[in-house]
Amino acid sequence: RLFVGPGPLPAPPYESVYREGWRVMGETTLDVRRQYAEAGYVLDPSLKELPDRASAELAFMALLSEEEARAWEDEDVSTALGWLERERTFLKDHLTQWTPAFCDRLLASTHAAFYRSVAVALREIIALDAERVKALAGLLEEALP
Repeated sequence: RLFVGPGPLPAPPYESVYREGWRVMGETTLDVRRQYAEAGYVLDPSLKELPDRASAELAFMALLSEEEARAWEDEDVSTALGWLERERTFLKDHLTQWTPAFCDRLLASTHAAFYRSVAVALREIIALDAERVKALAGLLEEALP
């Protein structure tokens, strides 16, 4: 009932709903799709989900983080910095812009401990990831010529 209709959803898991007045597939969704394409990320078409669904955006962030980690392991600084910049941009342009409101709606819409825990954890993970990316980018900017 929280995420799937029929009827109004108490906590819709789509970025565009929070940023474009309850409209799906708007400009934010198109930008999400563009950032996916630029990173070579393709949604599994069998899932039939919108690109700005929370699960898709979080999977994209996981991919970016994995690629960044792989580049660091390979000692490929230039590639690692490219992935880090993609993470920073996606967090700034998307995840930090709407997940706090999504988490608020989720907390206000359920007493189920599982979903309440998910909301609290998601809010913290996004905030910590944004801090990590910003701090790491700042350290690297100071250290590299």
